[in-house]
Amino acid sequence: MKEKLILFTFLTIFSLITTPIIKNNSPIIPTNNGLITYQVQKGDSLWDIALKYDSNDIENFLFEAKKLNNLDNSAIFEDQILIIP
Repeated sequence: MKEKLILFTFLTIFSLITTPIIKNNSPIIPTNNGLITYQVQKGDSLWDIALKYDSNDIENFLFEAKKLNNLDNSAIFEDQILIIP
């Protein structure tokens, strides 16, 4: 019985420590300063992201996104965090 209690205690503490380490799969991450960030998913392009956020003025969205994220071109990479204009 004592071994079961020790095992239960160990598993409880272990799960509490490791739970925050689990990655959140949500690509949209709100920030404290009112900006919205987006975690680039496999297959995303700036054009696709622009369609999700501002389908009315894609050209301006692309310009602002490159400027905010210090991008020289439209190349983005999986798991990259972008600031959304």
